[in-house]
Amino acid sequence: MNNGNSSSGYDDDDGPSLHTRLVFASAWVLIAVAGIIGNTLVIVVAIRYEKFSNVTNCFIVNLAVTDIVFLAFCMPFLVVQYTFEHWYFNQTICKLLNFTSFVSVLVTVLTLVIMTIDRYIYVVHPFEDIKWRKPRTVFLLSLIIWLRRVRR
Repeated sequence: MNNGNSSSGYDDDDGPSLHTRLVFASAWVLIAVAGIIGNTLVIVVAIRYEKFSNVTNCFIVNLAVTDIVFLAFCMPFLVVQYTFEHWYFNQTICKLLNFTSFVSVLVTVLTLVIMTIDRYIYVVHPFEDIKWRKPRTVFLLSLIIWLRRVRR
């Protein structure tokens, strides 16, 4: 135990060890690879098989796309930064990473909001013919969400 001000015996600025960071980084890489593969399979199945072409699955495809964007474009940079505790990339990559992560999270949240509204209407008014509830409409809504978020 040292004679410093810390009652736990650890300095306040001690971070996780390199071994711990490598274990976490490895886990994140595995999660990212599994996420990319799984979300790609979701997209392929939803597009390839017509019986899966419904409103709910259109929302799920949009969520899968946002997950892939985050996992493929943000995770690699975040893993490197966490592992080595240093940002090795230029300012443009930093801005692009912040923008991409912000857009993917926001699109995910807005998609979940629209899904919730859709589910509410579908449950509360199950026998009404809801003309806008078509995969094409959901695709257009998703496209609008993406374009509005990217434009800002």
